[in-house]
Amino acid sequence: MRPAALEAMTSASKSAVSIDALQAGASDVLSELTGAEAGLVTSGCFAALALGTAACVAKLEVNVMNRLPAYAMRRDLEVIICRHHRNSYDRAFEMCGCTLVEVGYLDTYLGVGVREVDRHEIEAAITPRTVAIAYVAIEGMGPSLRSVAEIGHAAGLPVIVDAANQVPPLANLKRFIAGGPTSWR
Repeated sequence: MRPAALEAMTSASKSAVSIDALQAGASDVLSELTGAEAGLVTSGCFAALALGTAACVAKLEVNVMNRLPAYAMRRDLEVIICRHHRNSYDRAFEMCGCTLVEVGYLDTYLGVGVREVDRHEIEAAITPRTVAIAYVAIEGMGPSLRSVAEIGHAAGLPVIVDAANQVPPLANLKRFIAGGPTSWR
């Protein structure tokens, strides 16, 4: 660990801080670094996906937050995900009580077909129970983040982006917030 980090930790250990003020300050720093409206420090990608999904379910309603995951399960809430974006982090969406709704086929990714997920497949999967669209940033694999963000925006749905495998380089922190790589199909 760098000496400056140890020194900062030692200094911080001698003070009491309001957790709300600490989180607000961290949010401001993350916002500046990424270009996002706000940020939240988590213990890792899985936690970030779970908390992002919980936020999509509960919005700003404390009574709903206190009843997760049962609230989402009783309402049969859903998160849409492209079939070829599925991975071991899927459970993060389900922890909040949501069901994953797969769209598309594995054709292009497996090399046995000729197409990616089409816009209409994502659009057709949207129902009143849909709370978000999950997107895993995998270079060279579609659909494009821009396309998925357009679908989400048109439907009034947030897009939860897992781009953990795209950092470094640090420049990607701002690139994904700005709309994703335009070079992706």
